[in-house]
Amino acid sequence: SNYIAPTQFYATWRDTVSGGTGSSSSSSSSAGSSDDWSTAAYTFGGTGPGGGNVFYYRPSGFACGPTLAATCKYLEVAKTTGTAAWIDRFAEWSGNTTTSVTTGTAVGTGYQNTIAIVTDNSTANRAGTYTRAYRGPNNLDDWFLPSLDELNQLCKWQRGQAWVSDATLCNNTGSNNSGPGTPAFSDGYWSSSQSAAGTASVISFDPTVSFSLTLDKGGFNGVRPIRAFG
Repeated sequence: SNYIAPTQFYATWRDTVSGGTGSSSSSSSSAGSSDDWSTAAYTFGGTGPGGGNVFYYRPSGFACGPTLAATCKYLEVAKTTGTAAWIDRFAEWSGNTTTSVTTGTAVGTGYQNTIAIVTDNSTANRAGTYTRAYRGPNNLDDWFLPSLDELNQLCKWQRGQAWVSDATLCNNTGSNNSGPGTPAFSDGYWSSSQSAAGTASVISFDPTVSFSLTLDKGGFNGVRPIRAFG
């Protein structure tokens, strides 16, 4: 079976990401992270500069960008309503489903991961290329497929789960799309973090289904772009 129990999944993040350059979820957490929005310039669930919903804030910042040379504080997710709305696609991870790609798991690594995916194979209508082609209502070109840790934060937000730490795993509590401003989510969504040459990590956004999965890259799963900024 492809199912990995949440406790086992967390314990093996560092070990299962082939060639990973990012840190595990535990090392990506930060004191005073997204539980404290008192100093934030954007509201939790509000609209970000890309026109998406802001779902994560780390006051101290995190490495981001195509080479991790930039510093960001926020993550926003594409909206499914309004101008230039995103329509969830269900697609294969990449046009190349058997070759290993170097990816990370930490918050901030999703952009770098996605560039690695599309550089390896630029076949259209795949998870990586779909997200890189998205521009949103403000015509920005830095949307990407979220890393595993970024997708985990997104899952907790959309289920209305209180943020405790980045390392806290999304679980089956709460209800779908109950977070502030949450656009419609359903089913399992691809992360940009591969697990092995032929598999990548997926998180289920359906509370009735097992939380974490490692699935074949050639399978069809949900795709939702995010971007980092600030």
